Amino acid sequence: MRLGIVSDSHLCPAGTPPGFWHNVLDYDRAEERLADAIRFLRDRDIEVIAMLGDLTNFGDEASIALAVNVLAQARVPVLVVPGNHDCELGVAEFGAHVDRLGAPAVAMAGAERDVDDVRVLGLTDLMPDADGKLVIADIQSDTWGDDPIVVLTHFPLLDRRAATEAAGLKYAGGFRDAGVIGRLRDRPGPAIVLHGHLHIRDTTAAGNVLQIGCASLIEPPYETTIVEIGQRDGGWQVAVEHASLAASDVRLPVMAAAGGTWDFDGSAWTPA
Repeated sequence: MRLGIVSDSHLCPAGTPPGFWHNVLDYDRAEERLADAIRFLRDRDIEVIAMLGDLTNFGDEASIALAVNVLAQARVPVLVVPGNHDCELGVAEFGAHVDRLGAPAVAMAGAERDVDDVRVLGLTDLMPDADGKLVIADIQSDTWGDDPIVVLTHFPLLDRRAATEAAGLKYAGGFRDAGVIGRLRDRPGPAIVLHGHLHIRDTTAAGNVLQIGCASLIEPPYETTIVEIGQRDGGWQVAVEHASLAASDVRLPVMAAAGGTWDFDGSAWTPA
């Protein structure tokens, strides 16, 4: 399976003042950056594109419509999970707008599906807790077996706070996992978690879980990612390619190389 990934495009109404996270958030060129990413992926034999959240900055319908129109140019199915910014007007409202405006080419990821014999699951059920944090709802895993599963999520499931802060980068918190990572770790089969939110390029592994963090489109390094998953020598292998779509002369929020390969030996992921 060849999966294209875009994340954190943050489309918003014209005239929105610039923001700042690791670097300046380039809202005026957000639509252009997303279109560049879709054109880049369209020419690389991608089977499906995952949009890993913060498609918009405010979750407003006009920005959703604009973003969905760009995503629909991909010529392959696009699966969307919500980010915290998309949820400002409500998770259900965001999902309903995406499904209505994007059908059939662009849809919420939601329930499990098979893509080239690899199971793909989107974490779309988010609820705010009493402290205002978004909670990633627990999921059912009874039918997963030992086959590989790809989890699409805006938020990381393996904790990266210490590593991010040790690298001198900001850590975007504001979420809580209600049990998904435990379910992934408790099964013998391999899991590949793909996330955004942190605006950081990152890769880490813990046993059978390989987690790939994708940098954003709204600020440097303006990246999109290709993940290829397949069998090799009786096991599973994941190859990752991060591609910057524009040059930048600022410090980049990266904690992993621009490319790499990981092998699953039956119990753990290791760099090839």
